[in-house]
Amino acid sequence: MNPDKNIESIVRAIVVKNDKILLCNNLKHNFYFLPGGHIEEGEPPEGALKRETLEELNKILQKTKYITKISNSFVQEGEQHDEVFLIYLVALEDYENIESKEDHIRFEWVPINNLSLVDFKPRKAISDILKSIKENKNFWIK
Repeated sequence: MNPDKNIESIVRAIVVKNDKILLCNNLKHNFYFLPGGHIEEGEPPEGALKRETLEELNKILQKTKYITKISNSFVQEGEQHDEVFLIYLVALEDYENIESKEDHIRFEWVPINNLSLVDFKPRKAISDILKSIKENKNFWIK
């Protein structure tokens, strides 16, 4: 990471239903990532997660569980980006009719076993995601 740049703080949600994980597909660059978004200045991470889930999915969180923090750096269109993801398991109040309110992303339910097969960003997060799903199978049971 470049210490001269601002580091973006981002919350991401692992949402699972029927052995599938909810992913966002960036339609412009054709890659996948977990739902969530930026933490605003002074906002607690779980508050940001609640806000982003409502804004992006139009869904209310039923419960959350912090899993891990992942640092990521990449260059896009010639510009360096540094970010830190706080990743949570998330249970939603309901899982029906999840549609994007933004035209540059689409939500898709991807079989958990296929997560390694899609162009997922950041790639290094896959092992932590799969491990957390396996170790917390009962998290999503109501």
